This record gives sequence, structure tokens and C-alpha cells, in this order.
Amino acid sequence: MRTYADNNNFAVVGMTTKVEIDRSRPDEKVFRYEVQFEGNLTPEQEQKLSPAANAYTVKRLVSKLIRFESRVGVSRSF
Repeated sequence: MRTYADNNNFAVVGMTTKVEIDRSRPDEKVFRYEVQFEGNLTPEQEQKLSPAANAYTVKRLVSKLIRFESRVGVSRSF
């Protein structure tokens, strides 16, 4: 989001992000997040930042199915 703002010359001075995890259902975890931008932004710039906030990399990563693979072994000293 910072990169998007910088690349588009938006006057973003800072950002604050709040994240909550709802674990009320055993089979589902819900991430809720809120992003607040600080700076002198026009309404048009604010409109453009919203999709950028929804497309950030961490969200894309954790939104997908996660598969775990492991390898377990013992190293023995002789």
C-alpha cells in the first residue's frame, strides 16, 4: 500500500493497521483488518487506495488453501 501511494505521488504521511482474528468457530478463522491513511488526500485518491488495501500480498497468501508438508528424521552421532 505504501508502494502504491508512493508510486502515485499520494501525500500519505503514515498508515495505521488494526487486525483482529475471530476464532469463535473451530473450523474457521476470520481475519478482520482496518487501514487508516494519514495525509492530505483527495476523495479520488482515497477511492483508489481502497482496492490497493484489499489486494495486498499477505491477504493473498493467507486467503488461499495452505498445505503443510513435513519431513521428520533423526540425526545420530556415531
